[in-house]
Amino acid sequence: LAVVMGASSSAAREREAMKLLNFGFRFYTLAKPFSEEERVSTIRVWKGKRDQLDLYPSETPNFLISRETKNLLRWEVRAPAEVTAPVAENTRLGEVIFYVSDTPQKRVPLINREGLERAGLFKRGQHAVQRLVVANWKIGGAAVGTAVILVVLAITLRRRRTARRSRMRFIR
Repeated sequence: LAVVMGASSSAAREREAMKLLNFGFRFYTLAKPFSEEERVSTIRVWKGKRDQLDLYPSETPNFLISRETKNLLRWEVRAPAEVTAPVAENTRLGEVIFYVSDTPQKRVPLINREGLERAGLFKRGQHAVQRLVVANWKIGGAAVGTAVILVVLAITLRRRRTARRSRMRFIR
């Protein structure tokens, strides 16, 4: 669609409209990196009936770009590495950012197409144990170390009290 105003005749208007359209088609193109139906990313799911969740763009990511910069088009997926079930259907779980020569051009939200329910008790327990293994051991080590020190201190204090009581019997 081209609109030309102020032309002297309809033939001049048609020529100018043709020039506009030719300019647009010659120097610009429609960038469509992937379709709306194409899976963009997969994330891990803890304590869910399935262990993975596929992420799709919420809309078709297409936009006009100059032909010169078409080769400079890149995108970056920003999504969490993992989520914990339950996850409702069509939940926004990240975004894709499209860059043209390091300038952000468009952001498209990423959603899941299917809901995900919590797993049974056994699988949730198994994932809880796995998460302990995956957890940051500095924090876990500090907690375990503190607990061990407290237990050793409690045992030592109890033995001292018991030893003091037994000595008091002999003194009397």
